[in-house]
Amino acid sequence: MARILKENNITAIREVKYISPFKIRFAFDTELAAQNFFMCEKLLERGWRFQKAMELSICYGVIKDVDLEFSEDEILKNISCQAPAKLLSLKRLDRRNRAEGGWCPSETLRLCFEGDNLPTSVRVFDMNIKVLPYIHQVSQCSQCWRMGHVRKMCPSKNVICPKCGGHHENCDTSMFCCVNCKGNHISLSKSCPVYKKERRLREIMSEFGCTYRKALECYVPPENQTPSVANFRPQASVSLENRFSSTPIEDIPVNSRKPTFAEIIKTKATIHAKQSPNPITKDNVSSMPKTQAQKNKKKPPKEDWMFWHADADEKDDHQLPVEEEGNDERPSFKELLSRLKEVIYLNNVSFSYKIKCIFQLCLEWLTLVSVSFVSEWSWANALFNFFLSRNG
Repeated sequence: MARILKENNITAIREVKYISPFKIRFAFDTELAAQNFFMCEKLLERGWRFQKAMELSICYGVIKDVDLEFSEDEILKNISCQAPAKLLSLKRLDRRNRAEGGWCPSETLRLCFEGDNLPTSVRVFDMNIKVLPYIHQVSQCSQCWRMGHVRKMCPSKNVICPKCGGHHENCDTSMFCCVNCKGNHISLSKSCPVYKKERRLREIMSEFGCTYRKALECYVPPENQTPSVANFRPQASVSLENRFSSTPIEDIPVNSRKPTFAEIIKTKATIHAKQSPNPITKDNVSSMPKTQAQKNKKKPPKEDWMFWHADADEKDDHQLPVEEEGNDERPSFKELLSRLKEVIYLNNVSFSYKIKCIFQLCLEWLTLVSVSFVSEWSWANALFNFFLSRNG
C-alpha cells in the first residue's frame, strides 16, 4: 500500500488502518490531499471506491413485483432513472421458501445508486416502478452473538453460548442471559434492547441517507416506561380491614352526572307550583306585609312573559272574585322596563321577533295605564252609567 501511494504521489497521510480485508481507512492532514486521493485515476482503474467518513458514496433502494423470468443482466440493460441519479448495480433478493424449506428468488430487486440521492422511481421495460428505501438487516455474529458483524469477521475466537452466555456452544439451561444486554432472554431474541437500537439506527440511515456514525448522533433512546421483569417484586398483600382500620368511613354522596337543562327547569317549576299553606284571599290581602305581598305577586318561571299580573289574577278568579275593585295599583313603568329587559335578553330568537314583542308590550302598557286613569274620572263614570241606564 505504501508503494502504491508513493508511485501516485499521494502525500499528507496521517494514518492508514485496515478495518477489514476489503476496507481501509485513511486519515489526511488537509482536505486538498483527500481530494487528490479521490481523483487519482490509477486507483480508480483498480476499481476502488472512495467514501468520506461522514458521507455516503452509494445508496440503496428497492423495487417490487418484478417477474422472475427476467435475469439481472436483462433488467440492467432495460432499466433507466432520471438524472442526477445513476444506477450502479442491482441484485435480486431471496426469500424463505416455507413449503420446501431453504431460500428461493423473490420478485424484489435491490438497486445501488451513486451518491446519497435516491430517485423516487425508475423505468423497467418502459414501466414506471416506485423506488422504496432499503433498510439493511441487523447483522449478528453466530460465534460471539454480538451485533454489527458476522462470524467470518468476528474479532473474538471464543465461542459463546446464546442461552446462558457461557464459554461453550450450547446448553440446556432454562435461565436465559443475553450476551448483549444481560437480560433474561436468549441472545437471538428480537425484543432485545440492543437489537431494537441497531434496527432503529439502520432505519435512520435509510431515512436520512447518512452513515452509521451520524445516525448514532441522531438516535434518541426510548423512555423506559414499564419496569423490567427481572427487577419486579410483588408487594405483600394488605387486607382491607388493616388498611382502613384507622380511617372513619363516611357516606359521601357522589353525583358524577351533571343535571340536564330540562331537569333544572322541571325542578324549578315543581317548586313554584307548590300551593301556599295559607291561600291568598280578599280578606287577608290588606293584612299581609308589603314585602310578602310583593313576593306573592311574582310570576312563576314557567309563566309566559307576554302576560301581565292582571292576566294572572284572572286565572285565580275563584279565589279573588272582586280583586280589581278598589285596587288603586297601576302598572308601573319599572315593571315595563323589567319586561323589556327580559325580551331583549331572550336567546334563540330573531331580532325582528324581539322588536315585535317590544312594540306589543309598550302598546299593552299604554292601554292599561289609560284605562286606569280613565276609571278614576267621576264624569267618565257618570257618563258610562248614563249610557247603561238609557240602554237598559
